[in-house]
Parts: sequence; structure tokens; C-alpha cells
Amino acid sequence: MKETTGMQWDGVAPDKGLTRRKLLKAAGVTAAGVAFTAPLLTTIRPRPAYAAVSTDNGITHWDFDLGQGQETPPNNLVPTATGHASVTLNTTTKLLSWVVTFSGLSGPITAAHFHAPAGLLVDAPVVLGIAGGGAPSPIVGSAIIGVTFEGQLLAGLSYINVHTSLNPSGEIRGQVA
Repeated sequence: MKETTGMQWDGVAPDKGLTRRKLLKAAGVTAAGVAFTAPLLTTIRPRPAYAAVSTDNGITHWDFDLGQGQETPPNNLVPTATGHASVTLNTTTKLLSWVVTFSGLSGPITAAHFHAPAGLLVDAPVVLGIAGGGAPSPIVGSAIIGVTFEGQLLAGLSYINVHTSLNPSGEIRGQVA
């Protein structure tokens, strides 16, 4: 990814008529979601309140917060609900590992999953279960994943969702980005 300075993206200074809509369209973002052929997404993809990603020798590591602001559809507000995830992918062995912490939920969790493919504020199906009902914090685990899910993770098109009885579609969520 090319470092950007000032008002430049990928070395191209935007003209006076460049709007966010034009920039997103050029990046392949549509009203229905994200096209997989969008090279600019690595430069302009919005990030959650806290997110960090690093890659070294085939190991990609994500560190990000989980919260209620990313839930789709919006859920029953629980102001104390928070979480954090640390996710690591070995692209050689396809081993995905995770540590997910949470606190202040409305009650015990009913499930926790990885969902994909989806950008921020977009709903997606479950691709990998990581915890069942009543699991305590932290949730620690690992799994060997397929190339489709690997591609979705590396493209920032996956999220972790923690579900409760009060919020069966998800109480806290965090984008793997």
C-alpha cells in the first residue's frame, strides 16, 4: 500500500470535482456492497474506532474493538457492552487463531461467530462458529480455513459477532480490518 500525504490517493491529486461518491465508485464500492476488484479499498476503507493490522512473513495479525455501533440491524442498546479481538492468520498453513474478550453484555452469550463476506454495516452469513452459549470471556480458539474465507479476511470483508438473548442478531460486532 502506498503511503498517502495531504489530499492524494495512490499518487493522484484529486481535482476540484472529485467527490467522495466518485472516489468510492472508482474504488468499486457500490450501494449494494463492495466489488472484489477494488484496488483502492486498502487505501480508503473506513476502519472501526480501533483497528490495527500487520503482516510479516505470511502471518497477518488484526487487533480491533467490538462494539454496538457496527451492528446491522441496530440492536437493543446496552451501553456497557464492549469487546476486543486479536486474530492471526498464517497464510501458508491457513491456520486462523483468535482471542476475543467481552464485558458488560446484557447477559450470557448465546453464540459468537465469524461472518463473511461483508464490509462495515453490512450483514453476512456465519462462516465459522467460535463459541457456543454461555462461553466465558476470553474466547480462545483456532481453525484451519479455506481459501475463500482467507480471501474475505484479507480483503477486510469479515467480522466477529457476539450474540445474546436480548440481541439474537448480535450485541457487539467488530470488523476484521
